[in-house]
Amino acid sequence: MSREYIPKSLKMPRRTWQHVKNIIRDYREMKAEYNECVSSILYASHSVCDVASFRKSNNTSDTTGDKVVRLTSPYMIELQRMTSAFEKIYANLGGEEKKFIQGHYWEGKLFRQCDCYMSERTMSDINKKIIFQIAYELNLIK
Repeated sequence: MSREYIPKSLKMPRRTWQHVKNIIRDYREMKAEYNECVSSILYASHSVCDVASFRKSNNTSDTTGDKVVRLTSPYMIELQRMTSAFEKIYANLGGEEKKFIQGHYWEGKLFRQCDCYMSERTMSDINKKIIFQIAYELNLIK
């Protein structure tokens, strides 16, 4: 169960705010990219071309070790951290809040164009709450 973060002051650096909004907006693409990378790394076969290229490159001859190195790269770790933080917060949202995320971030609608049965002010409060929770989960704010 995710702990709900209620900020003491409602201020967050603008860059952090935009970063979290981009995480929400790009979640589906990030998740697909992560899954594609993991499946291509884990299920890639070791062909004859790969063996020949090891002599010319700085790759290890251990294919399992090479896969581990690629899976634990800083990019893959950060991608997994961002997607799991969003999933943790998204799992605890109600139906209307999920509709809001889908409409506002993934379909690019304005607050009043979303198919939610709530006021714009409520949507703004929910938006702020979600952004603060994700930022807190990613340790971007304290």
